[in-house]
Amino acid sequence: ACLRQWDSFPSDSAIAVLDAYLASGTDGLPAIQLAAQSADVSVRVAAWQALGKLAVPSAAISLVCKAAAHGDAGERASAREALVLMHGTGVREALLSHIENAEQPEKVELLRALGERVDTTAADALLLNAASGSGPVRLAALESLRKLAVPKTLVPLFDIAAKLQAEDESEAAVKAIGAVCQSSGDKDKATRSVLAA
Repeated sequence: ACLRQWDSFPSDSAIAVLDAYLASGTDGLPAIQLAAQSADVSVRVAAWQALGKLAVPSAAISLVCKAAAHGDAGERASAREALVLMHGTGVREALLSHIENAEQPEKVELLRALGERVDTTAADALLLNAASGSGPVRLAALESLRKLAVPKTLVPLFDIAAKLQAEDESEAAVKAIGAVCQSSGDKDKATRSVLAA
């Protein structure tokens, strides 16, 4: 009943209704979707914060990704946090799948989120984007690879670094390589990989 009257609520009431839906244990996604479309940025921020706390269906990723890339400053921060905190069945797979067809600003947000989520299974997708994406996409992928520091990425990172021409991208690749070397449990093996590359 409250959702049918959503458009008539002032922003503080809309946020209270959203909180009530979430606290009641009922499916909060319809309320979140309404809140995400609000003209009031504080209501949209509340929607992204709520999404980060729920086990959400992968369909919500597109909404959050658009807000992270294109929303107001506060909204972007909340949406970015939601991308990091989202959980539930198929969320990781949906994040990875969404990268393939996302526009550049959204792709950058997704790549950053993978690093913040410390999702080491995303290393292959990150390497692919570090090697073939546009400048902002490459930088986001390289930064996430630095955060993850997955040992199997060392040699591919050297290959990527050798082909980069932009100074900021080369620096990001070197930092990622350094992080992988530092995190390696087998320093001798890391050293051999560096020398072989």
